[in-house]
Amino acid sequence: MHPQTYILKNHEIGKLTYADTFRYGVEISSGLKNVDVQPLNIEIDNVLFALNSQSKNLPDVAVSQIASDLVLTCGCAAVKNTLCEHQTLVLQTIISKPDFKIFFDKNLRLEKIKKAAEAYGMAEEEDLEKYFGLKYADRQTYVVPLNPELIPVDEKSTSFFKSKLFAKNIESTETEKNETTQQILVFRRNKFQETYSLELYEATLTKNGKIKAPFSQIDPLNEVWNHEKPEEIRFFTALAKVQKNTEWNDNQAIGSLVKNPLSLSYFISENDTISASNLITVKLENASVGLNIKVNLKEPFYEVTTSVTINEHIYSLQDLKIRFNCFLQIGDRFVFISDAEMLPTVKYFSEKRATMLIYPSKFELFRKEILDAMSDKVSIEYAFIKKKNE
Repeated sequence: MHPQTYILKNHEIGKLTYADTFRYGVEISSGLKNVDVQPLNIEIDNVLFALNSQSKNLPDVAVSQIASDLVLTCGCAAVKNTLCEHQTLVLQTIISKPDFKIFFDKNLRLEKIKKAAEAYGMAEEEDLEKYFGLKYADRQTYVVPLNPELIPVDEKSTSFFKSKLFAKNIESTETEKNETTQQILVFRRNKFQETYSLELYEATLTKNGKIKAPFSQIDPLNEVWNHEKPEEIRFFTALAKVQKNTEWNDNQAIGSLVKNPLSLSYFISENDTISASNLITVKLENASVGLNIKVNLKEPFYEVTTSVTINEHIYSLQDLKIRFNCFLQIGDRFVFISDAEMLPTVKYFSEKRATMLIYPSKFELFRKEILDAMSDKVSIEYAFIKKKNE
């Protein structure tokens, strides 16, 4: 008899009933009946449970399925010639709650995994636990792919893809600019936020052309009256418009800022205050941006990878960052994605899914619903076809 451990030899949770807990355990005291049993650590065949009570300090209970034996460990003082009341409560909870039982019951686990695998086209795969695992969160157990690049392809997921890839509206983010004469444009980070404001400043220049304090902020609409050329007037009007619309979805206004007819310098400040030491020069530019999708065979999946072509140079989207919702950052270059239809697609792949894995039984659906729908805007290469022909 062990002071902390009770072993149910040749017993598996999947075959135990609620009635069995009375056979091997003790009656639970009234003070334990409303205790909240939740896992502290949870994995297949091994869970450490906490017994949460507002009025009592209760011991944790560990449950392990070791081969054919069920092992329950509790640190309370009760003699373990039967299950103590804490072990009994935990065992009853596991048996009555599928979200816990599934970690011990292989048949229940495989049933739930197989159902979830249907969305991935993998329900008939022999060893599903090679590809899928369990995750307990928010008091529920979910089936999740072990490889985060593996994606489902069903009605729900294709609708989600379409909403992200083909959206007409552009979500909010922000931009930063600077000018290097007397006036500069600064993308200044807003205090306590991840957003940026684009502001016009008048700065002092040293003899060698470096910027120094003081920095005086300028209202761009006041500058409209100081210029006569249409493109310069459009520039300051666009700046005023962008300052009011923080969503950065006005391509015409942003395009005017990128043209920069006065050749003002753009800077970015990662602080909410402006000083010469925290200003970093950036270059805004228009460029030809094309999205490339490559489909290869990475058995047992199809691997979909994405890249962009910018002025005939190819960059993996994994290596680039979307800035201010409409620029691709390459070093100190901020390349404007002026195509409003292309932008949400590039943005989604860059931020969420630069690489995707799709099971063969779902690939044809993904090709028809997603790839074919983008084929008029995107370069798609089916590399595995070449390899087969070779």
